[in-house]
Amino acid sequence: MDSITQGLLGAAVGQAGFRQKLGRKAIVWGAVIGSLPDLDILAKPIYGPFSSWLHHRGPTHSVFSCLFAGVIIGWLIHRYYQWRKQEDSSNQTAWIMLSILALVTHPLLDWMTTYGTQLLWPFTNHRFALDAIGIIDLPYSLVLFITLFFGLRKSTKPVNAMRLAQGGLLITSLWLGYGWHLNQMSYEKGSASLKSQGITYSRLNSYPTLITPFNHRIVAHNTDGKQIHIGFFDTIIENDIEWTTAHQADGSNLIDRFNDSDKMAIFRWFSDDQLLYQQSQESDGTTTISVTDLRYGMPLLNPLGIWGVRGRYDLQGNQVGSIHRYSTRGRPSWERIGQIFKQALGVKQEPM
Repeated sequence: MDSITQGLLGAAVGQAGFRQKLGRKAIVWGAVIGSLPDLDILAKPIYGPFSSWLHHRGPTHSVFSCLFAGVIIGWLIHRYYQWRKQEDSSNQTAWIMLSILALVTHPLLDWMTTYGTQLLWPFTNHRFALDAIGIIDLPYSLVLFITLFFGLRKSTKPVNAMRLAQGGLLITSLWLGYGWHLNQMSYEKGSASLKSQGITYSRLNSYPTLITPFNHRIVAHNTDGKQIHIGFFDTIIENDIEWTTAHQADGSNLIDRFNDSDKMAIFRWFSDDQLLYQQSQESDGTTTISVTDLRYGMPLLNPLGIWGVRGRYDLQGNQVGSIHRYSTRGRPSWERIGQIFKQALGVKQEPM
């Protein structure tokens, strides 16, 4: 989930459980602490572009790391206010509990998305994903914002602010469950659509797209492994699914060599092996291999996918240049953003 929403969630936790005990500063600290796990994005400028896939939502997003760090952070905040002579020792437990809850709810919310989160690190590096909502979900964020806006007003009594936040957290939790239900519905619709066309598959997944949980991307792998079918289903209008078929590049020595690289090992692990391989010949005789992450993509951006990994090889099979990330998202524009919003709300749009 985006870092702004994570901060809103941490602030809502502070308001819901600790406003009376710790005052307004519980909301501020909840927002700060709730955003801390995303500091792992600093790995990208330090270690390179592949490090964001390797490290983001890694150790800092482990439930065990958050529990451990929460105790330390809560104790340090309490000691700080004691040093400032603004509190006595009775608030230590409250600060520790606030810190733990603000941290732990961060990876739990990320778990609801498709990106993948290493919840149980260091015992496993598996990336857990429930596919309930997209990495940006405006209704979820808006409810939290409204909760905090009214809760922070001077005219709102602390007990009412707590009840308001508790109600907001209940609504957003139900929203997550509703998103998961919609994704299961999309999965079943996709399966039924494929079967009605006589298409058999070895793997079928449904993924929420951006903005709202109403639009879903469905990806199916043929049983022969040679074709991938991609369709989009809107749970508001319940459209007939129109499938786009992509062909997997046949296995070759170049693809095997490409897969053996360290960077592709990272990408395959990051993407849960939900990949499309494409191979093309260039005018200079070299061969380009492009591998696309099939979990992400929208009709108005790129139905096949919006990012991937690419490499090039000469006639002798030697690598030319470095294996690198690429993106097909294009530059944002107000027109593009507007069309994406309309699509998220179930308004049919023509491709740009």
